[in-house]
Amino acid sequence: MTEPSSSIPLTPSRARRAIGWAGLLAGCLDITAAAVEAGLEGKSPVYLFQAIAGGLLGMSSFRGGLATAALGAFFHFLIATTASAVFYLASRKLKFLVKHAIPSGLLYGVAVYIFMYYIVLPISAYHTKIALPPMAQLIRDVAVHMFMVGLPISLMVRKYSD
Repeated sequence: MTEPSSSIPLTPSRARRAIGWAGLLAGCLDITAAAVEAGLEGKSPVYLFQAIAGGLLGMSSFRGGLATAALGAFFHFLIATTASAVFYLASRKLKFLVKHAIPSGLLYGVAVYIFMYYIVLPISAYHTKIALPPMAQLIRDVAVHMFMVGLPISLMVRKYSD
């Protein structure tokens, strides 16, 4: 038998762990909040994931069954992981993001909300017009992004930082 090469790491790097766990945690918390909201409106989790896939496919995503729901789930966690990677990379240069993880995470959640709702959605297949939602919805959506996206990302990045 040959010995494993010492140049190949046997465990994931701290960066991959930070980004991966942060993306998974934020993705799970965010989709749970969305699923509760959708459920209260009488919509299924399949519908919710199809709606996410609709960002690329448009309204045809609702005719794709479980395949487009799976695509939506993939996109959802890809977005959460990308948001985690952005925070992680920023935290390598801006050390206060890790040192002050709670306020940084809460503010990052607001930044993610603004990016998703005012940049991503308008260029998606839905072609959402930029408009301020009703105040109650705005407060709820921003709070979800603060506490279910930004904060978990910052805390996981802090956990795996030097």
